[in-house]
Amino acid sequence: MNAIIAATDQTAVDSAKTTGTTAVEAVKPVGKEKALDAIQKATEDKLAEIDRDDKLSDKEKDKAKAEVAKAAIDAVNAINEATDQAAVDAKQTEGTKSYIRSKTSRKRKKAKSRNQKKN
Repeated sequence: MNAIIAATDQTAVDSAKTTGTTAVEAVKPVGKEKALDAIQKATEDKLAEIDRDDKLSDKEKDKAKAEVAKAAIDAVNAINEATDQAAVDAKQTEGTKSYIRSKTSRKRKKAKSRNQKKN
């Protein structure tokens, strides 16, 4: 604004306007907090699900919980390293679906399969 006010001719006004507009448009806030909250919620939900699963032994539960914790840490780190909203959104989706859900689901399927083979 000061550059426009200080301008003495139309060329200086246009130049200051372009510089100011470019600077304003360059500001692209990245919303990471809600993505991190979503990872936290998904992690808590998955840990509770593991605790409730009576088909898993304590050892299997501990291993699954460790995998969930690692996946959550990886997702949080990926979100924190993201430089734009699209990357944050992608890492949130990846973290809440692929990382956290699929790993422990495979464990449950293996346990179920093992129990069926015993019977």
